[in-house]
Amino acid sequence: MNAPRTERNLKSLRHISERKRKILIAIERYGSLDSKHLSLISGLNQKNMAEPARELFDAGLVDRPPNNLYRRDRFKDAQVYKSTALGLDWLERNDLVPPRAMWRGAGGQPHHDLTACHVLASIEAAHREAGLEFYTWEQILDKAPEATRNLKNPYRFTTDHGDLVPDAIFTTGYGNDQFRISFLEVDLSDHGEKAYRLKAQQYNQLIFKGIYKKRLGVSQHARVLTVTSNSTRRNIMVEHTQKQDPSLFKVAPQYGSFEIPAPPALTILEDWHWPAKPNAPVTLATI
Repeated sequence: MNAPRTERNLKSLRHISERKRKILIAIERYGSLDSKHLSLISGLNQKNMAEPARELFDAGLVDRPPNNLYRRDRFKDAQVYKSTALGLDWLERNDLVPPRAMWRGAGGQPHHDLTACHVLASIEAAHREAGLEFYTWEQILDKAPEATRNLKNPYRFTTDHGDLVPDAIFTTGYGNDQFRISFLEVDLSDHGEKAYRLKAQQYNQLIFKGIYKKRLGVSQHARVLTVTSNSTRRNIMVEHTQKQDPSLFKVAPQYGSFEIPAPPALTILEDWHWPAKPNAPVTLATI
């Protein structure tokens, strides 16, 4: 009889195989991933990944929180995995810690934070498919000014309209020394017109006043990417966004459904809405 998903059968590991290394690295890169997105980032087949992932869990090197913490079915939906201090310790001792794609914020909503990880994981995988370079948050931070690296929350930006914390930050490399930094927002529920208007004002100032350039020590142009689950909220956000702003919106209904968790979306770079040209879908695969 198989052991329950979230019940450890404590065992020590004498050897960490290549498959286990890939799993540990992928989970540490994002912090949380379900088995489908873990397969996507690690490059492992889900069937071939199941046994080594279970052994890592039994050894305490990864965690398997209850799925219902993320509004998922505990038995039917893809299992969620999280990094652990023990797993990080092993990676550090073997000089295998990856550059993190997400910061480890406190006080967030688990289902929202997990969805943000999955959206960004799909974006990273789509970059790989398109032959684009993908630079994570920690790779950006590593090249930032020392004063920024020493900040407690370097991803928190101050504007005249209040502090702004994106859900994620990454950079796309298009070759020929062309780069674009992106601030990712994942919208899963109606925050109201006032909140959307405020967020648009914050990003307008962040970009056009060059706040992000000074903080991160970059010269590349920036854009704001908002993934939302329905066109009604997208239209409200567009209404409060100035047309010249480099703000793009994508409607992805699957990310608003908690009954059926979203699978990886390798088409996520396509069909973005830019208010300045509402009838011309934008692709992120070109600069």
